[in-house]
This record gives sequence, C-alpha cells and structure tokens, in this order.
Amino acid sequence: MLISVEDLKETYYTICSTLEYIRTKRHTDKYNFDAAHERRRKEQLNKLLSRTKAEEEEELYLMNELKRIENEQKFVQQQDQNIITTTTNNSIQRTGSSPSRRSSITDEVNYSIEQLLYINAQSINQNTTTTTTTSQILFKNKKKNINNQQQQQQQQLMDINHDKQLASQKLLADSRIESNSIIVSKNDDDNEDFGKRKRDDK
Repeated sequence: MLISVEDLKETYYTICSTLEYIRTKRHTDKYNFDAAHERRRKEQLNKLLSRTKAEEEEELYLMNELKRIENEQKFVQQQDQNIITTTTNNSIQRTGSSPSRRSSITDEVNYSIEQLLYINAQSINQNTTTTTTTSQILFKNKKKNINNQQQQQQQQLMDINHDKQLASQKLLADSRIESNSIIVSKNDDDNEDFGKRKRDDK
C-alpha cells in the first residue's frame, strides 16, 4: 500500500498535536491538518492540469457566454431601474391634490413595475435555456469526438493485428521454403555421394 504525502503530513501533525497536548494539557489548532480536503484539492488540480486543448476551448467558450448573459442581465436591470425612476418622477410631477389621481398613478406605476419584472424574468429564462442548449451541444460534440477516437483506436488495433498476421504468415511461408530448400539440397548431396560410392565400387 502506497503512502501519500497527505498521509505523512496527517501523521506528522497528529503526533505534533499529541505532544503539544501532553506538554501543555490543552488542545490547540496549531497543528490541524485536513487530509481529506488536501486529497480532494489535489484531485481537482490533477483534473485541471489534465484537460485537453478542446476541453479548454469549450470551457473558455462557456465562460464567455456566461459573462455575456450576466452583462445582458445587468443592462436589463439598469434599463428597468431607469424606467421605474422616470415613471415615478413623472407621476410625482403630475400628481395633484386629488387622492384618486394619486391612487391611479400609483396603480400605473405598480403595473409598469410588474410588466418590467415579467419581461426581465422571461429574458433570464431565455438566456438560461440558451446556455443549457449550448452546454448540451458541446457535451454531444465532445462525446462524439470521444467515440470517434475510440473507433479510430479500435481500427488501428485491428490493422496492427492484421499486419501481425500477415507477417506471421510470411515468416511461416519463408520458413517452409527454406526447409524445403535444405531438404532438396541434402537429397542432392546424398545422391551425389551415392553416385560417387557406386563409381568407386566399380
């Protein structure tokens, strides 16, 4: 079992904390160490550093989209505030001594505010839907790229296996040819020796 740096640090701080308690008879936060948090932080850092170029580009695109949506929301909110301020000022200027007139203007202002809030909510929902759709498209493209890479790897493995089979067959054929050549050569030598012995006997 491998011991990580976090495990060593956790053991070290535990020993230091125990010695400190024995010496002072008090618990202290001086030697606190959250090993689980450090492991999670290390895992997240490894994931961040192991991103591909395509993943970095997708993340940058999503961040830009998020900033654009936030800027649009701020602009809409500012416009709403300006309209509310203008409407309120106009209502105050037009308000006379009649209570019914002031009540009518107040109703108009409230209605305008409700309409602006409704429009703002619709805009936010639309932006959220756009972001979700964009994320889904990016995820599908990423999954498609991964599938294509896997298919290419499988095809490469199949090609390698096929090349290995062809090489093995060629080696086997060459071995058979070489064996046949050796046998033929040996038979020729035997025949030549037999003929020589026969001539010597005569």
